[in-house]
Amino acid sequence: MIQFFLLKHVFHVLKNWFNIPYISFNFFKLSVCLLLHYLQISIHSLF
Repeated sequence: MIQFFLLKHVFHVLKNWFNIPYISFNFFKLSVCLLLHYLQISIHSLF
């Protein structure tokens, strides 16, 4: 359930970002990498 909530939040943030065309692609990629890393850590700590 927590993962689902996190994913919903991530999708919400992504939707907001895509409404702002000025954000650079590199920053987007970096954020995605950081998010995946954080999710990996939280999943490992949960199980």
